[in-house]
Parts: sequence; structure tokens; C-alpha cells
Amino acid sequence: SLNDNAFYDAIISEMYKKYKIDRHKVFMCGHSLGAIQCYESALMLNNKITAIAAVSGTMSAESAQLLYTTGPSRKGIEPTPVSIMHIHSLDDDVIPIEGKHLWNIYSVDETIGFWKKINGCNEPAKAYPASPAIDARIWRGAHADCVLLLRKSGGHSWPAIATEAIADFFDTCKSD
Repeated sequence: SLNDNAFYDAIISEMYKKYKIDRHKVFMCGHSLGAIQCYESALMLNNKITAIAAVSGTMSAESAQLLYTTGPSRKGIEPTPVSIMHIHSLDDDVIPIEGKHLWNIYSVDETIGFWKKINGCNEPAKAYPASPAIDARIWRGAHADCVLLLRKSGGHSWPAIATEAIADFFDTCKSD
């Protein structure tokens, strides 16, 4: 929600002041609703977040609408590139790969397509290093990339490979 983003913004600002963190290495990750929040924060706090990793949760239509209807003047947010890693199971029945249109939750393809456009990922996907059981692809952008890791089974859970894959992804993210 917008209140959550104000909270995250305050935390990031305090971390800048108190701990002198690298402004080009601020990351978020989340599972399920936390993943949905990551996508919203990537839009709302795009000047402060380098990359996100979303597990078992896609973008909401409401987040996409932030580009068009935020603020008293009804001007939308100006999107800037944010690197994205999305991890999802094909058999997730809580937030299915096809999305949940009753809840205004995008499909994985709609979510990745949205960020490919913002990140300027105009080339076809290339293979991304992952375990053989994972269908892993990357779309390269000039300033930010989109990575998709799909696993055949696992339902709506945190995969064993997620933590290491996310750490590796964040370690290699571009930071302009």
C-alpha cells in the first residue's frame, strides 16, 4: 500500500543517514503478498531501489495504475528501470502463473512484460544460469534486467534455490 511505501522510504532514508549504505545497492524481496508489495515499491520508490526479487507473487493491476493516476493532479509516476527477478512454480494454486483476475493480479507473463517495457528489454530472452530443474531466462535492458525462474512443482512456497539465486542476482545487478 502507499502507507507501506512511505514506511519503506523512511527506513531507506534513515539507513542512508545512519549507516551510509550504498545508494546503488538497495534491494527488496518478498514472497506472495510480499512479492506483490515489492512490485509496487519498485514503482513508487524507483529512485531508491536497485532491484527486487519476487517469489510466488505477481504484480497487481492497482500497482500498474500508479503510472497513470497518482497524486492530486492525477499525474502518474514516471517509471524508471528497476532490475526484476521473478520466481514462480507452475503448480502454484494460490497465485497461479496465469494470474488471478478476480483479485486484479497479473499473470507472470503480464508482470514480466510490464517490466521488460520499463527496463527497455528489447532483445529476445537468453538462458540464465540455474539448476537443470528450473526454466531460467533473462532479458537484458540498457539499465536494468528482467529474470524469470520457473519451476515445475513446489506450489506456493519458497523454493530451496531461491535464497542463493536472489543473492547472486542482487550481487550482479547493474547500478547506474
